[in-house]
Amino acid sequence: MIRKIQTLSVTLLKALILLTVLLLIGWVTLPIAHAESTVIKFVDEEHGQEPWITNLTSKGTHLLKDIDKGKMSSFAFFGGDDQSVSLNGYQYFIASNSIYRSDGTAKRTKVEGNIDEMQINNLVKYNNKLYFTINDQPSLYRVFPRGQAISASSILTFDQSKVSREILSIESGAFDNKMLLLIHSQMHKGNGKSYDLRLSNGQRGWSKILNYQPKPSHGSPKRLARIFITGRNIYLLDDYESEIWKIRNTTQAPKIAQLTKFTLPKDVALNPTAILADKNHLYFASLQGDIYKTDGSQKRTKKINKTKLKNEDYFKFVKLFKNHIIVHAITGQQSEEINTLYKLNLSTGKWSKLKTNHTSRRVPHG
Repeated sequence: MIRKIQTLSVTLLKALILLTVLLLIGWVTLPIAHAESTVIKFVDEEHGQEPWITNLTSKGTHLLKDIDKGKMSSFAFFGGDDQSVSLNGYQYFIASNSIYRSDGTAKRTKVEGNIDEMQINNLVKYNNKLYFTINDQPSLYRVFPRGQAISASSILTFDQSKVSREILSIESGAFDNKMLLLIHSQMHKGNGKSYDLRLSNGQRGWSKILNYQPKPSHGSPKRLARIFITGRNIYLLDDYESEIWKIRNTTQAPKIAQLTKFTLPKDVALNPTAILADKNHLYFASLQGDIYKTDGSQKRTKKINKTKLKNEDYFKFVKLFKNHIIVHAITGQQSEEINTLYKLNLSTGKWSKLKTNHTSRRVPHG
């Protein structure tokens, strides 16, 4: 019995030594659970706009990797919803027209797929799988792991015989956990346009039209751009009018969904670059600098922040993470911009500064 235990101990020790060696030479990687940190985008003078990582502390907020060397930004997360996606202990994000996977270190932040050098948009997780779209194309793609790399395959393409279509936005969690796609349709002759909503279950070739009708007294949206989904409502951003529309998120999709205009608090002008959602609430900012959360009802729309950010010309939401909203604020001067990352504690309403970088106006970022 003792000899068996000794043999097992030696075997385990050898396996541990082998795994350690493989990790050191990079043949094997172990994913780091991102419960304590998240990948975001930010900018500095030396690198331009690149992926950064933060654990919501100043010391733990730093450049993850300079993907496009020098000041030429990789435009990390450019297009779509500007979000990294956590899956199986890794974080995936879009940069330089490719999908990257990261374990939280620069060494193991690597390109995982490149789709014909086209602009990839709308990376989303659905049923523990990754999906994305390509700019100016009417197709939904699914990511397929292939060892250390990935490939992608179109699972859904919309007919273009009569109209030109482009998928603008995708979110999961609609009507008994379906993906909802916002599609812009432009007639070839240029005499008409519309915005279609489609449901998908992620399977090849299956989609269902979600018919919707604006409430007559509310008018109609002018230019729909983004989808945000909570357990209670589906929100659609009209970025032309800076308005939010909503559809009730029920267990089953209705034959015709009623589209109603969300009533903003009095004297609030919506900042269309500062909107995010979690399972329970929609969060949005006013141009005046206040942050609100709502469950879709006017009575339960409340201001979160106790104080406003001072001397900031403009800010946009970066990410919801661990009961905080991360915000990128920009102050413009004659020859430079001051870029600051803040976090807003959703429980206390207090702001804290994470990082400030000065950049010249020549450094590209979005």
